[in-house]
Amino acid sequence: MDKVVLATPKGFRDYLPEDALRRRFVVGKIVEVFERFGFAPLETPTLEYAQTLKGKYGEEEKLIYEFETRGGDKIALKYDQTVPLARVIAQYPELPKPFKRYQVQPEAGTESFCNATQTLLASLPRLLMPKYLP
Repeated sequence: MDKVVLATPKGFRDYLPEDALRRRFVVGKIVEVFERFGFAPLETPTLEYAQTLKGKYGEEEKLIYEFETRGGDKIALKYDQTVPLARVIAQYPELPKPFKRYQVQPEAGTESFCNATQTLLASLPRLLMPKYLP
């Protein structure tokens, strides 16, 4: 029988209570500022259909982790929040404009880096739509 490795995968880490509390405090302050200026939270899944992500990142596309589900869907870990945001805007045209959103989520491939972004969108220019959507 194989010996169980008691470690996190490369690039990931555990946040024990002391570090988790510090991290939660910092994220809380960031969220306070975003909300003070009228931004609303948006959370997108860590996984997207691979076709949604592929062809959108150029050279950095090699950093996308892609796999197939038991049901045959080709899915991938999102690399950042740009393409998922474009998908949300296209999928939910009824969102109010301007759309002021913020996201605070860990990035794929590294749990030790947390990406906090905010965006103000009046409309997504038609010119960008083909680049970010399948």
